[in-house]
Amino acid sequence: MIHFGIIGAGIRGSMYADTLSQNSYAELTAICDADQTKLGKFGQQGIRTYGDYRKMFDDANLDAVIIATPDFLHLEPSLCAAEAGCHILVEKPLATNSEDASLIARTITEHDVLCMVAFENRWNAPFVAVKNEIASGNLGKVVSINVTLNDTIFVPTEMLPWAKLSSPGWFLFPHAIDLVCWLTGDQIKRIYGWAGEGVLKTMGIETYDSMKALLEFNSGFAASFNSTWTLQNTLPLVYDLKVEIIGSKNSYYIDLQDQMVKQYGGEYKNLHTLGYSVDGRMLGAPSLMLFDFIDHIRKGKKPESDHIHGEYITKIIDAIHISARDHKIIEA
Repeated sequence: MIHFGIIGAGIRGSMYADTLSQNSYAELTAICDADQTKLGKFGQQGIRTYGDYRKMFDDANLDAVIIATPDFLHLEPSLCAAEAGCHILVEKPLATNSEDASLIARTITEHDVLCMVAFENRWNAPFVAVKNEIASGNLGKVVSINVTLNDTIFVPTEMLPWAKLSSPGWFLFPHAIDLVCWLTGDQIKRIYGWAGEGVLKTMGIETYDSMKALLEFNSGFAASFNSTWTLQNTLPLVYDLKVEIIGSKNSYYIDLQDQMVKQYGGEYKNLHTLGYSVDGRMLGAPSLMLFDFIDHIRKGKKPESDHIHGEYITKIIDAIHISARDHKIIEA
């Protein structure tokens, strides 16, 4: 049995806790959050609860930990976990600056633990289907890729109390950029970024409203990335993810805004069918990702989306922010 701890008992931490309860090879032994009000339901289930993750590592005899803290709070828990000899599943991005990402990656390597960064679209059924098509040669040579990943304004104004410490780049680009790297098996050689602001700043949230990046890849194609998190709350789904992949043989268009079921009447919305439970069993991409991480631990197998790749994605996004700030092209 693999004994897990979770740091962060919010939306993601709670989802991971539910997923662990459905896996016969793992169990949730302990959970930590600075907000004690989030821990009551776990204590009632016999799970050990902590307000300090350092004490959790000292007391709970863990094999692995899930770090589900806000984007900017991954450094210290990751270092403590690695030093405690725990395998790590950490939310994306690995860190929100290159220096922290490098320190995390170096420490994980030194302590020889497994790490998976939660780039969950690698387990998202539509993208898995396209990945298989590309691997079979049906795409041909990549000509161009365009990715749009937006959120409604609910996300930075209500869902994330720490939005001022993030940006569309840090919150959304990790998903999008990792996805293109994974689908194509390619890496980036040239970076240009742009950022726009105004809407959130008038609301007292000091961060960008929108970011764009044009990335040139080693094999010669370019990919554009567009993320805005101030879309109107009337959007039928809280996020809008669309990917266009143009190849020399075939092209693919993936629209995760449309998940096959639409509601009409008092409110128009798209039901979220790609992340759901059947008879209490979680079946969405994050849960499949965690099941896969458990299998990697059991088999002693290094994940593809590991700390080294997580460091790489962080450095690319850091460079996008610098490019946007300084209005210059950056060589990767």
